[in-house]
Amino acid sequence: MAGDGCTCEAWHEGECGCDADWTDPEVYKLREENQVLKVERHELSDLLHECYKRLKHHDQHIAFHDQTTFMKKLEAILGV
Repeated sequence: MAGDGCTCEAWHEGECGCDADWTDPEVYKLREENQVLKVERHELSDLLHECYKRLKHHDQHIAFHDQTTFMKKLEAILGV
């Protein structure tokens, strides 16, 4: 893999003297994907916390056993 913008015809980064970027393009793709996933995770966490608050304080229509089981699972996920 040649360095992006390499003008000195180096075979690898160690030979390059022109400060070309030798980072594999896949690394940039994965970094971008990671940032998107972090944002989505944060948004989902906020949504789960809101659901937890609403269920804990307002929802009386769920059967007690089902609510208790669900709430315990949700509390374990949220760490509350």
